[in-house]
Amino acid sequence: MYCAAGAIAAPGYGTGIRGAVRCYAAADVTAVVGAAAVQQQASTPAPPKLSGGEVRERFLAFFEGKGHTRLPSSSLVPEDPTVLLTIAGMLQFKPVFLGQTPRKVPRATTTQKCVRTNDIENVGVTARHHTFFEMLGNFSFGDYFKTEAIQWAWELSTGVFRLPPERVWVSVYEKDDEAFAIWRDVVGVPEERIKRMGEADNFWASGATGQSSPCLAAQPSLHASLPSSMSLAA
Repeated sequence: MYCAAGAIAAPGYGTGIRGAVRCYAAADVTAVVGAAAVQQQASTPAPPKLSGGEVRERFLAFFEGKGHTRLPSSSLVPEDPTVLLTIAGMLQFKPVFLGQTPRKVPRATTTQKCVRTNDIENVGVTARHHTFFEMLGNFSFGDYFKTEAIQWAWELSTGVFRLPPERVWVSVYEKDDEAFAIWRDVVGVPEERIKRMGEADNFWASGATGQSSPCLAAQPSLHASLPSSMSLAA
């Protein structure tokens, strides 16, 4: 389940930062860390069980409280000729990112209907890749940047969705020292739970010549220590 995503860009520039919180199925984590390890941590209070509608509303309401304007989902069939179907929440804002149209609001939050044709080969292979889903997003158009985005991602994850802070692991792009420092020094995530990863996992791009940027991910683990074999793909 894709719980949260965010994007930031200054008008006229195709760069920014994208953050995400992903929720893994218990079966997947058990297969990685072992059933005994999961059972060992069974006493940890679980986050509240929420319906898809409750997750959606809590996310949007949270960012409305941070000054974002709630905007509707754009069409699943976009006007953008570079893609067949809408693949991400940022697609409707692409003209703003490219400086082709002026921004209407400085901050926005949306729930976007998506079909991820760009990684459809992973559907059925993992428990977190889907054909059709909704992507929740918070966007800044030349307004705020990494510090606020990271702080709010943490507040949303551990405060609103009540993920245990000690179980959240963070990945950043391997060259993004600024994001690493914010997670460690501002948010307070222990350095050993912040993982630097390369372009294959923590550098987002919209096609070979589209918008691109370092990205980060905050992901919960059912086990107190995350083995090196567990993916932290953003």
